[in-house]
Amino acid sequence: MQKRFLAIVISILLLLPLLVLSAGAYDYARNPFEEFDSRRREEIKKSMGGSAEVFGTLKRNSTMSPAGTENKKYIVKFRDEITLSRIYEIVRELDYSLLADSAQRIFLITLDDFNSFMDEHGDMVSCIEEDIQNRQISAATNDPYLPQVWAYREMNVYDAWNYTGGDADVTVAVLDTGISRDHEDFAGSLILSGYDALTQKANVTSDASGHGTAVCGLIAATANNKIGSAGISYGATIMPVKITDDPNYIQSSNVIKGLYFAADAGADIINMSFSGQSKRTTEEGAIKYALNKGCILIAAAGNHGETDYGDMPEYPASYDGVISVASVGENGDASTFSQRNEYIDIAAPGESIYIMKYENNESRYYTDSGTSYSAAYVSGIAALAVSYLDEDVTFGSEEFMSLLKYTGGKWNRFRGYGIINASRVLEQVNYPIVTGIFDGETYINKVNITYNRGDAILDGIPQYAKTLEVMKNGSHTFVVSYGEYSRTINFYVDNKPLTYNHSDDYTVFTFERGSATLDGVPYASGQKITKSGDHVFVLSGPYSNSVSKRFTLNLDLPYVVGVTDGGIYDTPVCIRIIGSGSSTLDGISFTGETIVGTEGSHTLVVTNSTLTQSRTYTFKIQSNNVKTFDSDILNVNDSVKPIVDEKHGYVVLYTKNTQGINVYSINNLTNSLYFTRMDKLTGYDIDEDYLYLFHDSKITRILRSKVKSGFGTKEEFNIGESMTACVRIADNIYYTVGTSLKKYSLSDRGITPILQLDIRIDKMFFSNDGNFLYMFNTRDDINSIIIFNIASGTVINELTDLLPANTYEKKIVYGSGMFAIGGVVINEQSLWRVSENISENPIKFYGNLLFTDKHIINTVTNECLAVFYEKVSDVYIGADNKVYVFYENGFIDVISNSANPISDFSPSKFRAAVYNEVISAGSTEQSLYMSFCNIYRERNISSFAIYGEWMYILCENIPVLYKINADTLVQVDQIPLLHMPKQVFVSDDNVYVSFKEAAFVYSAQASLGGYGEYTEIGFIPQELVVADNKLISVRDGAVTIFNIVEEILYNTGIAAGGVYADNSLIYVYNSRTLSIYDLASLTLTDSFNTGINISSFSVSGNYIYSAGRIYDLVTKKQVYNTGGQILTGRGNTVFTQNGLFSLKSLAYLSDFSAGGLYHYLDERYNYYSVSADKILRVASANGTDLTEMPDVELLEHDNEGSEQDGIFNDNITIKYNYGYGYIGTEQFGSGSIFSVGGANTLTIVLPCGITKKVDFYIIPALESIRFANRERYMSVNETIMLHIQYLPEEASPVAVNFRTKDIDIIKINNNGLVTALNVGTATVYAESTDGRFITECKIRVSRALLKFNAGAKYKIDRNDLLVKGIPAGTKASEVLAALDAEGEVQLLDSEGNPFDGVVGTGMILVLMNSIGEEIDKLSLCVLGDLSGDGYISTEDLYVYREIFKGGDFNQAVLEAADIDGSNNITESDVSALRAQIMGYDKSVEVVALPPVSSGMKIYAFMNSRIYDREKVIVAIQLEGALGAYAVSGTLDFNADLLEYKGVREQSWSLITHNENGFISFIAYDSDKTGSTRNTRTVLEIEFVLREGALGRQVLFDLNNIIAVSGGLSYSVLGSQTLRRVNLRSNGEFKLKINNADNFVFSKDIFEYDIIVKSSVAALDIDYEYPFGASCIVGNTIIPDNDVLEIMVIYKDPEGESFTYTINVKREKEVIPDNNCYLSYLFVKGFSISPEFHRSTLRYSLTVPYEVKKLTLEFSPESDNCDTELSNPDLKVGENTIRITCIAEDGNVKIYTVMVTREAETSVSQKPENSEAEPISLNGIYIACVVLPLIAALIYIVVRRRVKKSIKKE
Repeated sequence: MQKRFLAIVISILLLLPLLVLSAGAYDYARNPFEEFDSRRREEIKKSMGGSAEVFGTLKRNSTMSPAGTENKKYIVKFRDEITLSRIYEIVRELDYSLLADSAQRIFLITLDDFNSFMDEHGDMVSCIEEDIQNRQISAATNDPYLPQVWAYREMNVYDAWNYTGGDADVTVAVLDTGISRDHEDFAGSLILSGYDALTQKANVTSDASGHGTAVCGLIAATANNKIGSAGISYGATIMPVKITDDPNYIQSSNVIKGLYFAADAGADIINMSFSGQSKRTTEEGAIKYALNKGCILIAAAGNHGETDYGDMPEYPASYDGVISVASVGENGDASTFSQRNEYIDIAAPGESIYIMKYENNESRYYTDSGTSYSAAYVSGIAALAVSYLDEDVTFGSEEFMSLLKYTGGKWNRFRGYGIINASRVLEQVNYPIVTGIFDGETYINKVNITYNRGDAILDGIPQYAKTLEVMKNGSHTFVVSYGEYSRTINFYVDNKPLTYNHSDDYTVFTFERGSATLDGVPYASGQKITKSGDHVFVLSGPYSNSVSKRFTLNLDLPYVVGVTDGGIYDTPVCIRIIGSGSSTLDGISFTGETIVGTEGSHTLVVTNSTLTQSRTYTFKIQSNNVKTFDSDILNVNDSVKPIVDEKHGYVVLYTKNTQGINVYSINNLTNSLYFTRMDKLTGYDIDEDYLYLFHDSKITRILRSKVKSGFGTKEEFNIGESMTACVRIADNIYYTVGTSLKKYSLSDRGITPILQLDIRIDKMFFSNDGNFLYMFNTRDDINSIIIFNIASGTVINELTDLLPANTYEKKIVYGSGMFAIGGVVINEQSLWRVSENISENPIKFYGNLLFTDKHIINTVTNECLAVFYEKVSDVYIGADNKVYVFYENGFIDVISNSANPISDFSPSKFRAAVYNEVISAGSTEQSLYMSFCNIYRERNISSFAIYGEWMYILCENIPVLYKINADTLVQVDQIPLLHMPKQVFVSDDNVYVSFKEAAFVYSAQASLGGYGEYTEIGFIPQELVVADNKLISVRDGAVTIFNIVEEILYNTGIAAGGVYADNSLIYVYNSRTLSIYDLASLTLTDSFNTGINISSFSVSGNYIYSAGRIYDLVTKKQVYNTGGQILTGRGNTVFTQNGLFSLKSLAYLSDFSAGGLYHYLDERYNYYSVSADKILRVASANGTDLTEMPDVELLEHDNEGSEQDGIFNDNITIKYNYGYGYIGTEQFGSGSIFSVGGANTLTIVLPCGITKKVDFYIIPALESIRFANRERYMSVNETIMLHIQYLPEEASPVAVNFRTKDIDIIKINNNGLVTALNVGTATVYAESTDGRFITECKIRVSRALLKFNAGAKYKIDRNDLLVKGIPAGTKASEVLAALDAEGEVQLLDSEGNPFDGVVGTGMILVLMNSIGEEIDKLSLCVLGDLSGDGYISTEDLYVYREIFKGGDFNQAVLEAADIDGSNNITESDVSALRAQIMGYDKSVEVVALPPVSSGMKIYAFMNSRIYDREKVIVAIQLEGALGAYAVSGTLDFNADLLEYKGVREQSWSLITHNENGFISFIAYDSDKTGSTRNTRTVLEIEFVLREGALGRQVLFDLNNIIAVSGGLSYSVLGSQTLRRVNLRSNGEFKLKINNADNFVFSKDIFEYDIIVKSSVAALDIDYEYPFGASCIVGNTIIPDNDVLEIMVIYKDPEGESFTYTINVKREKEVIPDNNCYLSYLFVKGFSISPEFHRSTLRYSLTVPYEVKKLTLEFSPESDNCDTELSNPDLKVGENTIRITCIAEDGNVKIYTVMVTREAETSVSQKPENSEAEPISLNGIYIACVVLPLIAALIYIVVRRRVKKSIKKE
C-alpha cells in the first residue's frame, strides 16, 4: 500500500510541473484578447438598453513611462496574417487598448520610441498613424437670437411627418460629446444607454459641452409634449456614442472605436457632426467597415469656408460612402462658414438653428450655427426614410445618396444637390432606387447598375438581374418600374475616354477625338496658343461628356517702367518690373523693383516665363555734380550716423555700437583725420561753441573749434544713471530715467527731479519756440504724446488718438513744425494727423519735404517724389546748397547745386531716382473678347470703381488713387492721398474715397481726375455709399447722412442693418424687410418682406440682388434663386459664382466664372473682374445686354433663295450682325460663303462663354460617281443589280446610263440590271447623262460561283459578300461538303492560310478556276462568334467592348455581333449573347462547344458534411487556371431542398443569373489579365437548407463550363457534388478540419496555426456540440493572398462564450516557368534576316564557301529555360541550325537559322559526299549483344517474383 501511495505521490510530483506549465501557457493558447472581446460584446448589449449602469473599462491598465520620455499614442493596425498570440507578445508590456473586436487587429498603443518599435515589429504592421486631435465639432458661431423654426419649413419636414415621425426600430448612432438625458425635451425620447469610447464602457449620461445634446435633440427630441421643439425623427431611437469631452479636440482613435462600436451594435444611421483636415487610413478602414455593415454614414462638411482652407476636403465627410452635408442660411444660399468642395453631397439649414442645452440642472434653448446641425437634420431625415421603408429592401449609404440626387437639383460645390427635401425623400423612398447611374450623366468605360426593387428595362430590353453591366458607347435609357411607379434614367457611356496631351509649356494641346474650345472659342488639335492669360481648355465628347484643364500662360515680356533703351540719366533710376518673367540688371537677378545709382553703362534684360522671349535695355547714368566718398569707418553694418559742422569744416561719423567716433575733413570724407575712443553715442547736440555728445549715463562737451584738430580739452559730465531720453536746453539737460523726468545742470552738475510720469519715455524733443518738451514712448506700444510746459513745469496735454496704431520701435523725427512718427505726419500746432505715407523710418524735415531712409515725400500733397538708391541715415544741406547724403553703409554723396534744392526741387539734387508709382502694365489680349492687365507685384488692389471710360483703383496701404483707362487698362494718372484709403466710390461725375483711420472723405471730378478736396465728416463710414453729394451710412444701427457740400450731418433715426443708394432713393434693409426712402425728403416710398434675413444687397434698375436671389422692385416678389452668390448685374444679365444667368430666360447661359474680389458690368456691358494682382476685362460683342442673341441668316449662294428646313443646295452665304462665327474650328465672318456638304453647325461665339448655334445641312455638289463594288462575280444566267455611289456621300444623285462593249458576255439595261450570258470578263460603264462623270466595273462570269446545296442551312449574302447561317462549332469539312461549286475551293483563315478546323468569323472561302485564277471569294460569319475562334464564349463579350469603343471591325464581325438581326449593334445583342453563354436563353445556334481543356477542371467545393436547416457555402474553384481570365457556366441544384441566398465575387468581376434550380455565372478579369494562380476560386454562393431536407441528398451539378485563356476558348469538364443532409449530433464540443492534416483540436487551446495545400480553396470544417449550445464558424474561403483567419464562436449550454481563432496559411503555388524565349541571338561575323525578335522563330543568312562552321551567341530570357543547340558543319547549299528552348513547364520553342553556303568558285569541284561512308558496327553490336542480355535479365526477375507469389499462396 505504501509503495502504491509513494508511486502516486511521485507521479503527482512528476506531473505537477507539467500542470503548472500548462496553466501558465493557458493565456497563450486561447485568444489572449478574449476578455476584451467578451466585455466589448457585453457593452454592446448594455448599450442597447435604456437604463444607466456602470460597467468595467475595456482599456488595459497603463504602464508608467520613464521620466523624461515624451510618449505619443499611435493607432496601429496589424496585418491580418499575424496571429493574436504574436500580437499579444508585442503589446503586453505596452500601454494599449483595443479599438474594435480583436479580429480587426486595431489598437491604440503608447510608444516612447517609435523608431525602435517599427524596427522590431514594422514587418507585422499594416498601418500606423499618430492619434492626433484632428477633429472638431462643427459649430461655427454663437448667435444669441430668438429661437427660429425656419429650417423645418425649408426642408418640408411638416409634410414628411404625414408619412411617419420615425420608428423605434430605427437607431441613429450619434458620435459626439455625449448626451444630457435629463433635458426636459428628452422625457419621451427613446435613448439607448449608449457607449463611451473614452472609457470604453457602456452608458452615456453626461455632455460637458452640450454639443451632443444639441445634435441628438435635432434628430429625436420629444414631440407633442408642449415643450421645446421636436426632433425631425422624434419616434426613432438614439444611440449616444461619446467620443470626446471637448468639442474642439477629438482623438482619431475614439472616432474609430465609436464607428466600429456603432456598426457592431446595429445602428442604421451614424451621425458625425465633426470634421478635420487629416485623412486617416485607419479611420477610413472603420468607415468602410460600417458601410459594409449597411450603415448610412452622415457627416458635417466643415466650417472653414471663410478661411484659406474653405476649398479643402474635411473628414470624415469626404471619405467615400459618407454623405457630406453643407450648411445654408434662411435665404437658401450656402453659409459663408460652410465648406465648399467637390465632396459636398447635400445641404441643410445650419444658421440660427434652434437647439437644446442642459446646464446648471436647467433645460434651456439657444440658437447656434454650424454644419454640425445641418448633418443632424439630414440624419433625422435618413431615419424617417428608413422608418418608412418597406421590409427586406436594400437601403444603405449608396441608396440614400441616390435618393438625395433624385430629390435634389443640379450639383454645385457649395450646396451639393441642393437643400434636402424631407417630403420628397419620404415620397420616393419606397420606389425603386437605382445606384451606379444618374440622369444626364456620362460614364467612362462600363457602367454597373443596381436597383433595389421592381422590374427593369434597359434600352427597351427587359432585364432580369439586379446588377447590370452596360458597355456600349452612346445614350442609354434605363427604366425601372414598381407597380404604377416608374423611374426613367437617361445616361451616356463613353468607352473611349476623352484624352488629350499637351506640351510641357501648355502652348499646344493635341487630341484625336472630340471637339475642343479654348476660353469658349473653337480650338483645333495642335493649334499653337500664343496669348497669355488664365486659359480654360475644354474637350467635349459626343455624349455630353467633357474634360477640362485650367492653366496659365505668361508668354509676354514683363513691362518695364523707369528706363528706356538707350537712355542717358543724370541721376539714379528706379526700375519697376510688372508682370511675370525674370529680370537681370548687369547679370544679377532681381524682382519687382530696383534702384540703380552706380555711374556708367548698365544692361537690363527681361525674359518671359517660358524663356521664349527676351528684350535688352542698355542705359547710362552720368552725373557731373556728384562726388562720392567711401568712409573708412568700421562697423558699417550698424548704420553710420553723421554730425556735420560746416562752419568748422569737419564731419563726425559714428555708429550705435562703436565706442568712439571718426573725425573727417568736410572736404575729404574718405580718410578720417583721427579716431578717438569714448562711450557709445546715443545722440548729439550743437550750439554756437560746443559739440555735445550724449552717452548712456554721461555727456561729453567739446569745443567745436578744436574737434578738427584733435579735440584738445573735453569735458565729461557723469549723470550717474542711465538716460532713456534727453535734450539740451541752454546749460540744462532734460532727461528721463524710465518714468521720471529730471534736469541736470551743466553749470553746477546738480540733478533736479521735475515730474513723475505714468509712462516710460524714450524719445524727447525741445520745441522750436523753446517752450515745450515733446515726449514719446516707442517701446511699450502706449501710443502717447506728452507735452510738457517748461515754464510752468506741468503737463499740458497727453494725446493718444493721433499716433499710429502701433508705435513700437517706430522712428520719430521733429522739424518744420511737424512730427513724423513712422509713416504718420502730425502738425505741431494743430496736433492733427497731416498725412500717412509708405515709409516707416523718417530721418529729417527740410521745409515741406520729409526725408526717410528710402524716400523723399512732399508733406503738403503726400506725394512720394523720389527714392534713394541705398538706405540713407541722414541728409544735410549746406549754406552753399551743397547736399550731403549719408548712407547707412558708410558711403557719402556730395552733390553740388546752383540753387536751393528744397525750393527748386528735383531728385537729381539729392542723387535720388524719380519715383514712378505705375502699377498697370496695360492691356494684354487673352482671347476674342478677354483682355487683362497685370498689377505690380508689390501692390494689392483693395477697392475699385468705374466711371465711364475711367477706372479708379486703391491698393492696400498705399496712399494713392490710381486712374486707369477702362478700355485699354493703361494707367493715366496717380493721385496722392493724404491718408491710407479704405474704399473708392463713383457717383454722378464725382469720385469719392474714404479712409481707414481718418474721418475725411476725398472728392474730385471723376471725368477730370487731378487733386480733389478733403471734407471732414466726423466718423469713418463702414461702407462708402454716395448719392447726390450725400454720404449715406449706418451708424449705431441707424441711417446717417452727411451732406458733403453743406458739411451737415443728419441722424435720420431710420433703423437699418445696411443701406444702399441709387439716384434719388435710399434702400434700407433691416432683418427681412427692405424699405425704400426718398433721399431728399426721407419719406418712406415703399417696403416689402423678402422672407429671408438680408445680410447684403445691391440694386440694378428694377432688381435687387441679395446673396443668390433676385427681387423685382415693381412686383415686390422674388424673381428667381440663382443658387449662386450674385456678383454683379445689369439689365437681364446677372453674373453669379456659378455662371452667367439670364433674367430673360431665367436660366444660366454659361458657366463662365472669373473669380476675383470685385465685379462690375458697365453701361456698355463690358464685364470687369478685379483680383488683388490682376484686372480682367471681357468686352461686350455689341454694347448691349449679353442675354440678347445676334441675328443669323443663312442664304442660298445667289443670296436670293432660302433654306428649306435648314437644308441647302451647294453653298450658302453666312450673315450675322455681331459676334464671331465658326464652323468647326475655322472662323467665318459675316458675308462668307460656305460649301462643305453634310451636317454642319454655325457657332456664333459671344462673350463669357455664350454661344448661339445654328444647325444646317448642305447638299454638296456632286464630285464623282463609282460602283458600290468595283468587281463582281456572276455565274451564267445569274442576274444582279448594280448600284452607283454618289460622292461625296451627301451629294444628290443624278441620272446615269449603263453600257458595255462586252455584249456577248453580259446584258445590261438602263437601270443597272445585269444578266450573265457567257463565261468571260466584261466591263460595265456608268456615265451621268450630262457626261461629266463616268466610272467602270469589272464583271467576271463563270459557269458557277460559290453556292450551297439546296438543302444546306448556310446562306450567301452577295451584297456584303458573306456566308451567313453558320452555327458556332461548325467544322470546315461541313462547310466545304455543303458547297455546290465547280473548280477548286479553299477555306482560308484570317491570315490567308489553308484551314481545316472549326470555322470562325472572318475566315474566307475562295473559288479558283482550272488555271488557278480566283473567281469568287466570300467571308464567313458565325453568329455570336466575334473573336473568330468559331465558338461562343466570354471572349466574344470582350470584343463587344472594343466595338462600343469605336474599334475598326470588318463586316463579318459586325454581322456576327448583330444577334437580334436589327442591323444595329446594341446592348440587346450583348444581353442576348450573355444569356447564351450563361445558358438561360438560347438565341444562337451552337452545334459544338470548344475543345475540352486537358489541364483545367472545375469543382463545387463545400463541407463534406452538411446539416439540416443550416447554411451551405459553395465555392466554385477552377484548377489549372494559370493564364485564364474568364470562366462561365451553370450550377444546377435542388431548389426544393436549397434556398438560394446570394453570391459574392472573389478577385474577378462577376455576372450572375439565378432562376429556380440553377445559377449561371460569368467570372472575368476586366483587363484580360491572366490568372497567376493555378487554382482560383471564382465565386462563392450561399444557400440555406430548406425544411424537409433532412436525410435527403443534395446535388450540385456544374455544367456548360467554358474558360478563356490566351484568346482561346476551352470547354471544362463539369463535375457533380452530392451531399446527404445530416442532423447535427450532440456531444462534447469539438472541431474537425477535414482537409487540414495538421489540425488537432482541444477545447482549452484557443488559437491555431495551420498550413494547407495550395489546391485548397476553403476549409472543410465540421463540429459538434452539446444540446443547448451553439457554434458559429466564420468565413472559410481562402482569399488570393493565401492567408485567412477563421473565428469560431462557441457558446456552451450555460451561456458562456469562447472564441477560437484558426490562422490559415495556404502553401504558395509552385508554378513552373513557361518562358522559353531567347533574349538575343547573334551569328558571329554575320547578320541574320530578319533582325532578331523574341517572337520570330525563323531566320536566314548566306555565307561564302570558305565558311564551314558558324559560331552562335544566344541566351534565354528565363534562367529556368534549358537550351539545346544543333549546329552541324556546313555543306554547300541549304543547312539548318536549330536552337531548342525548353521551358520549366515543358513548353518548347525552336529557333531555326537557314544557312545557305555558297558553291566553290573553282571549275573542278569535288562533291563533298563523293565517297560512301563506311557502315558503323556500333548499331550491330547493340542489336546482337546488348539487347539479348537485357531480355535475359528481365526473364530472371519475373520468374523469381512468380515463385515467391506461389510460395505465399
